[in-house]
Amino acid sequence: MEDLTDVYNALIKADAAGNTADAKALADYIRSQTQAQSATAARGTALGEEPAGDMERRGFVPQTGTLGAVKRALAARSDKTTMANRASETALAFGRGTLKAGFGGLGDIGGSAIGLPTSEDVSQAFKLKETPPQYAGAEIVGGLIGPGLVTKPLGLAGRAISGAAGSISNWLNPKNMTLLEAAEGKGPEIINALRTPTTIVPGSAPTAAQAASPVGSTLYSALEKQYSKEMPTAFLAREDAQAAARLAALRTVAQNKEALDAAKGTRQVTAGELYGAAETNIIPSDEIFRDLMFRPSGKEVMARAEKLAAEKKQPFKFGNDTPEQVVQTKILDAEGNPITQTIPAEVAQYPVSSLHHIKIAMDDLIKNPERFGIGAAEANAIKDTRKEYLTWLENTAPEYKVARETFAKQSAPINVMEIGQYLEGKLVPALGEDAAQRAAVYSAALRDASGTIQKATTGMPRFDSLTKVLSADDIKTLENIRADLAREARTSKMAREGARAEKAAETPTLPNLMDRTAAVANAVMRGLRGKLNKKVAIEIAMEMLDPKLAATALEKALAYEARNKSIAQAFKAGGASAARVARASAFPAAINALAPSPPNQNALAAQ
Repeated sequence: MEDLTDVYNALIKADAAGNTADAKALADYIRSQTQAQSATAARGTALGEEPAGDMERRGFVPQTGTLGAVKRALAARSDKTTMANRASETALAFGRGTLKAGFGGLGDIGGSAIGLPTSEDVSQAFKLKETPPQYAGAEIVGGLIGPGLVTKPLGLAGRAISGAAGSISNWLNPKNMTLLEAAEGKGPEIINALRTPTTIVPGSAPTAAQAASPVGSTLYSALEKQYSKEMPTAFLAREDAQAAARLAALRTVAQNKEALDAAKGTRQVTAGELYGAAETNIIPSDEIFRDLMFRPSGKEVMARAEKLAAEKKQPFKFGNDTPEQVVQTKILDAEGNPITQTIPAEVAQYPVSSLHHIKIAMDDLIKNPERFGIGAAEANAIKDTRKEYLTWLENTAPEYKVARETFAKQSAPINVMEIGQYLEGKLVPALGEDAAQRAAVYSAALRDASGTIQKATTGMPRFDSLTKVLSADDIKTLENIRADLAREARTSKMAREGARAEKAAETPTLPNLMDRTAAVANAVMRGLRGKLNKKVAIEIAMEMLDPKLAATALEKALAYEARNKSIAQAFKAGGASAARVARASAFPAAINALAPSPPNQNALAAQ
């Protein structure tokens, strides 16, 4: 017998195109050639079982009503196949045909140009297996009924199914479905945030979820968390880069330990020189000084200052405060009276070093009042005395004032570095913590940072606010670090909440307009929801690393959704007509042609 491969291929093409006349002619030709075989071969094989499985190898799938006899030949089953297996395979083949034609048919006839899925899209999405040739008839029936499952409800309930039509197309594009679900209806707002991402700390580029966090979509944050697992190294590198950027920004304030040590060293040398020069000066006491020292705290202060001088082997004072005195001498005047002598008043003289010790003693009393049995009210009074004393000392010993002012000036950058390094000490260990912990630790440290610079007088914070220590630029830098950490923490929290919400949510289903329509549509949703292949998953992960790429992807998804809604509206407007056309098409005839034929399985008799 001649090779009928080309004839079979032509038959398949004519059948697929709905060309009934040509298909019938080709089928007649195949029939005539087959009937030429020996009676033994005809009885033993039927067309679907000819030597070497010729029809099955060709994958012939009849589509039209003219080929009922061919269908009957293909429907022949091997005696070795059990009835249960045949039923199962038939049901599976029927389902494949229903899904492909029902939800891919419009794409196959041209709808793919406007974003509608094709039957191939459906096959790939579901990972449908190829139907064995002997069950092709069942797939054909499913394929012919599939459009009816869609068009019939269109005629019955156009408004309800129109809303589902666009959704079905989205479900058949898993990436778009995933992005649209994550946006939670806030697509435009998320896109705006992604188009203008805010880099709070220089070098700390935000991810898409971080850039969109102000919008408040927990599912979008969860989306990034989920797909970051596809590119863990890249997301870890971004996290490390953000941490490095924050640390670099902080070090513009903190500098480093070497710089701090050098500044302290310079201050110490300068202070030694200036205080050393001032402390050798001798200052006589006066009424102001004596008044201050004769106050209740004076006795304790003087005693402690004298001890400090003794510890340093320094003289505490020279002379004593004595008033002017008139004393009698042993010399008598002419009248025999003793001659008097006036001894001028004498004042004690104090080296500036001793006067400095007096200041330190006052500091001690104020700093540790409990140690000296001093109450709060008395401690406050001593503070006032100390203030008056320093004013007197700086006015009396100008060199001492210069030394103090220089020390304070050189302390300013040291204070800034100490605050910065205090914050760094809190930030760096926290890098091993989660985002929320990092943000909390740093925020608390920033709040308490001004307290790290204490007053010598009280041991209490010298500054009640960072504005008293840091420049406006330094404060902005530290606040930006806090804000960047807070954004990271917020995004992380939103991701956790979004993940919980997704886990709790049930898979949405279409309205039960008809049981069979809902069953097929819901199967599509269950099959496609979140099932992204590796390539698309990595694509989403890459986009989430770049907010502008993520914006473009979401824009495409929204545009795709808008097109689907337009198509759904068209279905709504013309649903009844579409149903009538489908029901009036060649499908019913083809179904009838595929119906079981008389039990003559051994010949391709004319219909």
